[in-house]
Amino acid sequence: MPTLRIKLPDAGETTHVLRGDRITVGRRPDNVVQILDRSVSGYHAELIWEGDHYRLHDLGSTNFCFIEGQQITDFNLRNSCKIGFGNVECEFDSSIEAEDAVPKMTVAELEKDMAFLRAENQELLNKHSSLQRRIDILSSARLVTGKSDTANLAAPDQIKKLTGERDEMRFQISGLKLELEKVREELSATQRERDAARQVNELLQAEKAQLQRSLQADEKASTQKILLPPAPSPSAAPSASLHREEDAVKQAAVSAIS
Repeated sequence: MPTLRIKLPDAGETTHVLRGDRITVGRRPDNVVQILDRSVSGYHAELIWEGDHYRLHDLGSTNFCFIEGQQITDFNLRNSCKIGFGNVECEFDSSIEAEDAVPKMTVAELEKDMAFLRAENQELLNKHSSLQRRIDILSSARLVTGKSDTANLAAPDQIKKLTGERDEMRFQISGLKLELEKVREELSATQRERDAARQVNELLQAEKAQLQRSLQADEKASTQKILLPPAPSPSAAPSASLHREEDAVKQAAVSAIS
């Protein structure tokens, strides 16, 4: 199966086995291949299966796609090569077979993913607050005094310009609100995955502790001493036999006398 090996400075290398007719690549967690890097767009590119090879198609990314350092928008991946998604370097292998699926995220990786989403969420909130302040300033603008000022502010071109800026900022705020809701949903899903991973980890720790206690109990039982009853004295049997012989001699002597 073809594979895609991603090299990140902080997270190291991750190898993805490519399966399916369409594989999306991007920063958002709902992509088939997620790359957590600011140079990668939310939906950066897609890999489309053409029957015997994949074709790389750029989805209008901000920082583009590259093959061996050359910018491309559409490219047939017939041979192994180096692919760039923004500033992230990857290696595409068209022939290596791999049986291992994509590994599940650990608790540490989930925490890192959540930190990234929180930072992105805060950045969107800051942009929203800045745009809202600009709208408030424009909305509170009033004509004060002066005929020339009144004429300038009341000019149709000026009013049209201010109205256009206001409408554009309102449109940007609407888009930011939608994106903010998506980020919140992704953050909630990531938190649920983190909680599930923690529960599995706690269960494994409890099973480990129980196994350790069982092993300690077995070792303690094997070292206990077994107490046996005392063996009979070897001199007891001969003493009884001697008494019986003396009685027999006495009886024989009495019989002879009589």
